[in-house]
Amino acid sequence: MNKWGEISMPIKETFESAFSEIKKSDAVFVVIDNNDKGVGMLLEIGFAKAMGKKIYLAIRNNVERFFALRAIADDIIEFDDIDDLEGLISKLII
Repeated sequence: MNKWGEISMPIKETFESAFSEIKKSDAVFVVIDNNDKGVGMLLEIGFAKAMGKKIYLAIRNNVERFFALRAIADDIIEFDDIDDLEGLISKLII
């Protein structure tokens, strides 16, 4: 969500807001650039999948975790670094 880390709200409100945005969306674009698992991120992706939303996963090549997420993603973009990802996305939307 916009301004992540700049605002503070109770966890319940945070998830309600995220789920509300997911409901309004056609798809979720997930960027993973390290092996850390964000519990909130996983909940949001699970919610989106349960709502029938498409899951587009952009994942850094050296990330070894998230096998289940790779399995449920509708499309996967693998990238080396953020500049590489920007280039790949630019090619997709042009």
